[in-house]
Amino acid sequence: MIPSSLSRRGAAGGEGSTMTRRAWRFGGRRSVLLLIFLAATSIVPVWRGAAPIAGAAEPTVRYISHRFPMLEFWVKKMGEYPGIKLEAELIPFDQALEKMQIHLSQRAPTFDIMATDAFLSTFAERGWLMPLDPLIAKFRQAVEWDDIDPILVHDVCSYKGKVYGVPNLAVSMLFFHRKDLFDAAGLKPPATIDEWIAAAKALTKPDKKQYGTAMTLKAGDGFQNDFTYYLRTYGGDWYDKDWKVTIDSEAGAKALTTMKELMKYAPPNVLAFHNDESTVAMQQGLTAMGLLWQSRALGMDNPQVSQVVGKVHYAVAPPATRGGKSHPRLAVGCYSISAFTKNDPELVFQVITKTLNKANMRESAGLANPTRLSVSRDPEVTQKFRFIKAGADNVQAGARLVPGNPEFSEGMLQTTQVLQKGLTGELTIAEALKRGQKAMHDLMTEKGYYKK
Repeated sequence: MIPSSLSRRGAAGGEGSTMTRRAWRFGGRRSVLLLIFLAATSIVPVWRGAAPIAGAAEPTVRYISHRFPMLEFWVKKMGEYPGIKLEAELIPFDQALEKMQIHLSQRAPTFDIMATDAFLSTFAERGWLMPLDPLIAKFRQAVEWDDIDPILVHDVCSYKGKVYGVPNLAVSMLFFHRKDLFDAAGLKPPATIDEWIAAAKALTKPDKKQYGTAMTLKAGDGFQNDFTYYLRTYGGDWYDKDWKVTIDSEAGAKALTTMKELMKYAPPNVLAFHNDESTVAMQQGLTAMGLLWQSRALGMDNPQVSQVVGKVHYAVAPPATRGGKSHPRLAVGCYSISAFTKNDPELVFQVITKTLNKANMRESAGLANPTRLSVSRDPEVTQKFRFIKAGADNVQAGARLVPGNPEFSEGMLQTTQVLQKGLTGELTIAEALKRGQKAMHDLMTEKGYYKK
């Protein structure tokens, strides 16, 4: 379960991505032209469900989301729902967001089911999403609603006291570590960030092409993943309650200082590492530990791509001090129903919730943390997928969503490019933080967040 303190600022739409959120505002003429163009040119794959009841029309349920392994699985299962024809679009995140924005702003019934994720609150505020509370009340027992993690429902998929989404996945960044290397060196998994640094130093053996830690330091979302973990774990954050940028702080300085120190024990080209590179480094036995997305754990035990099968273990990312809080990245997905659907809302709700059933969640458990409590706590599931317990513990320990404002993503590349210079020595850490904060502050000012 995700702790009740979890922020409503945003959820994530896919592993490791803060997802550039453009196209939040459109002029009327442009919206109409784009709407006509997209409606005319869209090509959608079609999944057909089981044969409908004789004499009944087969309703078409239309789905849109970004492409992500877990969502691809759910679309496949929705296509097997009896008595419907599913038309589904899985496209890059920016395109999916833009297309939803265009059609919903025209109150068009183009889509029935949407992966709303980080922009659920914005869509709900604009009246584009259907409140699900009456449907939940009617079908609570039939869809086993109370088995769905209630904190995910209320803290991520709800807005102003109403439920607007059904949780479909939860993933976080876990602490991956090579148990065999730790055992051979007589070391225990680090309980604090300082112990992580010490263990990384001890396990670095460049002559054997073994490095103490993986890091994801490519400017943009990759760098942001690591920096956000250290920043928040040291007690800081990107913004305060009034959206003032706050990375130029004591916590920010500790974060960059720690990253610079750990970089000594990472592979030489780590400044170019994103999620794939960090994953491959761990799979090929080049790194002893690191902060990686939970969705990368399954590949560690795949003998076709991994040389460390059975050797990588998973834990909560270390806090700054023993007994303290740890705040790595968290991503949660929600399925919502368009307020403008022409289909029976009861049918659409059941397509979603009955697709997200226990059996399907057990089958997909290797892709993300199940959002049904009975599955995430099932000993058979947690034994088969060794990382699930760590994923559940991680969110309890303090894994958090990134800020959901569009400017966070829009300014991420420029901001992290500046922060990266604090690691290379092109700038002092103090100057990198000062300039990085200014880059984000200038963007927030331009977007009208601050009163003049």
